[in-house]
Amino acid sequence: MEPSRKLVFIDLDGTLLDDSRRISPYSLDTIHRLRQSGSLPCIASGRPASMVRLYTHELMLDTPLITNNAANISHSGNLLRQTCLPPAAAWEFLDYCFYHHMDWAVFYTDSIYTADTPTRLMRYRDYNQRLEQAGFPPVPVTVVRSKDQAKALLSSGAERLSLLVHSLTQQQLILSYFEHACGLSCIRSTPDSFDIVHPAVDKWSGVQFIADYYGIPLSRVYVFGNDRNDLKMIRNCPNSFAVSNGEPEVLKSAAHVIGKNSEDGVAKAIEKYLLS
Repeated sequence: MEPSRKLVFIDLDGTLLDDSRRISPYSLDTIHRLRQSGSLPCIASGRPASMVRLYTHELMLDTPLITNNAANISHSGNLLRQTCLPPAAAWEFLDYCFYHHMDWAVFYTDSIYTADTPTRLMRYRDYNQRLEQAGFPPVPVTVVRSKDQAKALLSSGAERLSLLVHSLTQQQLILSYFEHACGLSCIRSTPDSFDIVHPAVDKWSGVQFIADYYGIPLSRVYVFGNDRNDLKMIRNCPNSFAVSNGEPEVLKSAAHVIGKNSEDGVAKAIEKYLLS
């Protein structure tokens, strides 16, 4: 391994992506130059692998990929590590979601099963349109309307359960559930969403796994994030960067606070700290 080679982990939503969920030409060019310098830029996302494909294509990346908050780690299409939801605990919580009419989705590596809610379906439709425009097949999205259908989803292979919160009451119900529940980890990933994963899963564990995979010490590992599902890697990595639109706790924990996602904060920090 080259002694100066850097391993760089970049979150997507709210960090690298602008407010329209796109990568600016300036950021694309900067990460291209980072790759040409010999460093290894990697995406570290809460999204499933199927919903990261468009961005790795645009960035021309062939490096390890952290998806579903590190429930899935892959490289060139090959699975390096997978940590699925424990079926019994996951079903117990999903049953609770049905009872309270919550807006949920279950994510596998390459497919999505979702409640019949307009917000989610519009989001997935828009993303699939962009995929098809780029020449990729759409992500399979299946609407699930009954508990009998839903229970089978969690028997094996499910990596993450996601909730969109539409009221303070729903938020309180989720937080109340996890005050006493065990067997699952609940992370608030954006102000209106929660991620439910295996207790051993978080992005920091993925960062450590890939650093060990390449034999790169933490002194040459860099992480960029904005939200609470990034907090552990921001807090534990010496070279951590939080975009200034990030959550207050993330900003407080970062070694560096950089420009907003809408102002190419990541790209400007890469130029200043990794390419200068």
